[in-house]
Amino acid sequence: MQFKVSKIDIYAVDIPFRMKFGHASKSRKSSESIFVKAESENGVSGFGESLPRRYVTGEDQSSVIDSLKTLLPGALLGKTFDSFGDVVDFCGSSFGDLKGASCAAIELALLDLAGRVFKCSVSKALGAVLVNDLRYSAAIGSVPPLKAGISALKFKLYGFKDIKIKVGDDRDIGRLKVVRALGGRDINLRLDANCTWGADEAIERLSAMRRYNFSLIEQPVKKGDIASLKKVSNAIREPVMADESLCTLDDAKKLIEEKACKMFNIRISKCGGLINSLNIAKLAQESGISYQLGCQVGESGVLSAAGRHFASCVKGIKYLEGSYAKFLLLEDVIKEDVGFGYGGRAGLLCGNGLGITVDEPRLKKYVTNEAIIK
Repeated sequence: MQFKVSKIDIYAVDIPFRMKFGHASKSRKSSESIFVKAESENGVSGFGESLPRRYVTGEDQSSVIDSLKTLLPGALLGKTFDSFGDVVDFCGSSFGDLKGASCAAIELALLDLAGRVFKCSVSKALGAVLVNDLRYSAAIGSVPPLKAGISALKFKLYGFKDIKIKVGDDRDIGRLKVVRALGGRDINLRLDANCTWGADEAIERLSAMRRYNFSLIEQPVKKGDIASLKKVSNAIREPVMADESLCTLDDAKKLIEEKACKMFNIRISKCGGLINSLNIAKLAQESGISYQLGCQVGESGVLSAAGRHFASCVKGIKYLEGSYAKFLLLEDVIKEDVGFGYGGRAGLLCGNGLGITVDEPRLKKYVTNEAIIK
């Protein structure tokens, strides 16, 4: 059994949100996504997704389309694969010139296609280790304090144990105060500053927030400022998590070498896909660094499914984010519901490929630009 890639469709997609979601670096009301459809000569297809963000990987929808249009005709079109392992090897060796979101979109499409052709789930082919349900955490954006508190109360009533709160403005103390008052003392609160502060300001502000008992702070300083990240990490007792500063395996190695943080936020889109993300997780485990799976704001069920497969292939994951599509997007583009239930519980995905079915007519309603390679 084998397959040959005969056609690649690249779509810029903009799915409206049900509500605006903001943090210190950006507020958005639609997804601004990339979808890739890879098709074999026998008509089998697989889908990938990414969310390019200038402030994270330096990409946007146009640059991703341009990058893929440049690379894929020579590197992938007409390429024959004899096994799922061939696809994994190809993805690991052929996309080195692509930035995170560009690589993630085409890699996921190929893995999904390979799983469908060779009749296996992506996680099983990549070495799944989990058989039990997963548990997701909730998130609260940069909203007024009362709204944040009401959200925390709702999450508590729905059984969530972990909540991440966006910080980085003058309402932080008020927001945390109301969240603790309505959400209670038992909820585990994580903070995410999205590159807001310098090191000294971060240390000062976090010291003031400590009375509300947060468990970690994510990316308190600018992307790439490892010295400041390390300074904050050494100055506070709560773990510092790298996010925007962690996009590649080389970034991970540098952060570990400099002892700049104690935790990693791995996100499939920014980190270049499942394979790169799994490699970063493996390095983190070997180096004693805790990690979580994060998500980009606006992910559809395609990336949510990829996240589920990632979580099925690793041990020791600290927190799990994502599968928010049915709550945030006006409508999802897949036919299945890959959301979570009470308490953030979600099952594993066992179907071929990513285990989901893209509703192409629904997807194409939100296409703003496209390129076809054949």
